[in-house]
Amino acid sequence: MASPPRDRDSNSNLDVSSGEQAAADAPLQSPLGDPLVTVAFLAIVLPLFFHLTVAQTQTQGTATTTRVLDYVALCGGVVADACGALLLLKTLTNKFPIGSQNRNPVRLVLAGLISAFGFLHLLRGLGLIKLGLLG
Repeated sequence: MASPPRDRDSNSNLDVSSGEQAAADAPLQSPLGDPLVTVAFLAIVLPLFFHLTVAQTQTQGTATTTRVLDYVALCGGVVADACGALLLLKTLTNKFPIGSQNRNPVRLVLAGLISAFGFLHLLRGLGLIKLGLLG
């Protein structure tokens, strides 16, 4: 006697044979779902909205110079740059969890962009550059 046809539209896995059933502990990950990317994204975005500035004034003779330090941008830049460097190192040494998709070109470009934005925030935090949109 043949078994009844299975309903492919149901959400239940009860009638699926063990060969077709997905592993319960295997999480779905995007190719960019690395914790380093998440931390770097936060380190890049937070200095755009939060500022902790301190003005430093130096006087040499009659010339006075003022430089403004932004500690949020400074810390965010350091963290983003470190995450970008670690992601680049991780990509070049191919240290990825088993089962993840290794997308080296995407990860290399992403690591470069993260490091570039981190360096930009670092320069802005030190008061060496001033960007119009970022305050």
